[in-house]
Amino acid sequence: MWCLGVGGAWLLGVQLGLGLVGVWIAMASDEWLRGVAMLLRWRSGVWRRLALVDPPAGAAVAAVAVLELEEGL
Repeated sequence: MWCLGVGGAWLLGVQLGLGLVGVWIAMASDEWLRGVAMLLRWRSGVWRRLALVDPPAGAAVAAVAVLELEEGL
């Protein structure tokens, strides 16, 4: 966020003389890039196999059922 949002706002808004329009372009490109990164992370599915806590008893059966349902879509 800091590199693209603030750095881009400084570059476009101040250095290239676009002013507020440059700041808005930098903010929009920052949001867009983070959105694409989250979409790629979501589609990879790696996050499904990572857990910070142990699941409760019986949750494994429900998780398998959900994964099978999602794969069928």
